Amino acid sequence: RPDALEELPAFPGDHLDKARGGGDLCVQACADDPQVAVHAIRNLARIGFGTVAIRWSQLGFGKTSSTTPGAETPRNLFGFKDGTNNIAGDETK
Repeated sequence: RPDALEELPAFPGDHLDKARGGGDLCVQACADDPQVAVHAIRNLARIGFGTVAIRWSQLGFGKTSSTTPGAETPRNLFGFKDGTNNIAGDETK
């Protein structure tokens, strides 16, 4: 790790989870199909086996064909739940 890369300090109000913190690289994989994005990351991790490790992952947002009508609102671009409702095309009310 280069000397310039330092761990960020905790900011006021932070409740940091060490299992999800740290790391040197963040990868965002985007695709029209969530399986494509998941497999892209899996293949990158496979190529880097022994050098890299996935510390944690989070699936993105947006309804897919596999989402049930009762599913909660997905996370926004910042990873937060914003309390909105994404209406499915088959909802008439």
